[in-house]
Amino acid sequence: MGESIYHNITTPLASTELLEKFYAGQVLEKNTTNYLYQLMVECSRGLTWMKAGLPEGTELVHRTGISDRNENDLRAAMNDVGIFKLPNGNHIVLSVYLKDITEEREVTEKNYCRHNQIYLELLYEKINIYPMRK
Repeated sequence: MGESIYHNITTPLASTELLEKFYAGQVLEKNTTNYLYQLMVECSRGLTWMKAGLPEGTELVHRTGISDRNENDLRAAMNDVGIFKLPNGNHIVLSVYLKDITEEREVTEKNYCRHNQIYLELLYEKINIYPMRK
C-alpha cells in the first residue's frame, strides 16, 4: 500500500468551496442536486462524527471518508464534510480532515465527536440561536 494511500487528495478549503457551490445549485442540474442532497442527508456513516450530538432542529448533509492503514500503522485520512442547516434558516459548511492517525478508530471517533460538540456549542452561542448548555 505504501504512499499510494496519499494519491487521492484534496483540501478542506476545496471541499468547503465545492459544498458552498453545491448548496447554491451551481454544480449540478437541479434534479441531480436534489437527489445527491437527499443521499447526503440519509448518510448512515459517521454517526459518531459530525452527526453526533446535533442540536434539535439542525440538519446535516454530509459525506465521510476513511482510509486504510499503511505499513507504519498510520491511517492516512479520516474526513467528514458537510452542510449544517441551522434552526434559524442559515447554513454553515464544515470540512474536517484528519491525517496520519495513529490511535484506534474508536478513540479517533470519540475525540471527533467531542470536538464537534464543542464547536457546535460555541457556534450556537455566538449566533444566539439558543443556548445548548444548561
